[in-house]
Amino acid sequence: MPDRVSQLALSLAARSDHPVAQAIARGLMGEARPVYEFAAAAGRGVTGRVDGMALLLGNHRWIHEHGLCTPALEAAMQAHEAEGRTVSLLADEGGVLALFAVADTAKPSSREAVAALRELGITPVMLTGDNPTTAQAIARQLGIDEVRAELLPQDKQAAI
Repeated sequence: MPDRVSQLALSLAARSDHPVAQAIARGLMGEARPVYEFAAAAGRGVTGRVDGMALLLGNHRWIHEHGLCTPALEAAMQAHEAEGRTVSLLADEGGVLALFAVADTAKPSSREAVAALRELGITPVMLTGDNPTTAQAIARQLGIDEVRAELLPQDKQAAI
């Protein structure tokens, strides 16, 4: 990935408080540029202007909503999602500049905790903002059968 694109992604990701954006920021080298008109869209991503460029760093669904998905990009995202990775994309008004795939590894004790809940008669349910493919891959690793994906924060709260 060109250094300039990395710097743009770092600039937006560093301003976000979302764990995926923070992971992206930690993985990129360089110095963040000032971001103007920064805004977070819950469950979707962040936007801002860096060096006069309007940018967004967001999830698959948000990029799709902006009409920026191509068949090749869809295939790349689906391959990562099938492996349980969360995909974020950096885009400008002209299209997608970069794809980031972040793997969220479960703690070794998570599968045992899910099994312990089942023994107590509790049915674990995964509520996540991730896409269904990634969510199902992680749920399989943990032994969780019921998954509700692509939820916004208020959707998760309502489910509880």
